Amino acid sequence: MRKGKTVRQRTIKALGRKDVLAASGELDRLAASIARHAERSVILSDIDAGRIAARRIGGPLLFGRLWQRLGIDAVLEEVLEGRQFGFAVERAVFVATLHRLFVSGSDRACLDWMESYAIDGSEDLALHHFYRAMAWLGE
Repeated sequence: MRKGKTVRQRTIKALGRKDVLAASGELDRLAASIARHAERSVILSDIDAGRIAARRIGGPLLFGRLWQRLGIDAVLEEVLEGRQFGFAVERAVFVATLHRLFVSGSDRACLDWMESYAIDGSEDLALHHFYRAMAWLGE
């Protein structure tokens, strides 16, 4: 509250000691209750609760352009011509390469990591597709 040129604080209601409120869980309940009225907090809590999913797009878009400009997609499609894998091998190689550039790790980790990114053509890829694609590359 402002009185003239000075700002005055006023206690409306004492809630108690912070350590006691935190231990009882009351502090979290109060914070959640207040957060329902703050738009930003609502969105963040919805993301944490899984009601809103955010997927990253920057890396796949940038790397995808580079992938195409270098002609890697075309080379893979040409080499794969006539092979009947039954899944998008080029996309599996793209995702696995992108994963190794970003964080590295196993094919299993790649599958979990992929869920955080919007990567065209990767929607139907499963773990065994990554295993098969990597085995094919190793030949």
